[in-house]
Amino acid sequence: MTRLVALGLAILLLAAAPPPQGAAALGWIAGDWISDSETEWTEERWSDARGGMLLGTSRSGEGEKATFFEFMRIAADDEGQVSFIAQTDDGAPVAFGLTALEGQSAVFENPGHDYPTRIRYWREGEVLRAEISGPDGADEREWRFRRR
Repeated sequence: MTRLVALGLAILLLAAAPPPQGAAALGWIAGDWISDSETEWTEERWSDARGGMLLGTSRSGEGEKATFFEFMRIAADDEGQVSFIAQTDDGAPVAFGLTALEGQSAVFENPGHDYPTRIRYWREGEVLRAEISGPDGADEREWRFRRR
């Protein structure tokens, strides 16, 4: 009987635990990911959530030549607003605010940015998917990453 009471208390404590906050809620993005075809490839590497942020890098290419790279971070500002901040190989950092987070799916948006205006990441089991699009979903582009 004592074991049942202890088990019941443990279940109640786990159920009452608050969900992760800030960048830690997006820890499911962490890992070394690759998406490739016969000629094109994209790699993303995301750190674990630590110190209130995740850090990421991305590079894409064709064959043996890299054609694009990007530095990324997911972090909360002083008011607690979580953002995806991206800096491409030829630009200044651009912030996209977190507008939706449900389970292992996150949407970041910046309607004032030219392209993309929307970034979405989501997990399907061991697959990480990413999608970018312009206003009203225009010019959508999607990646399907597997663990490297």
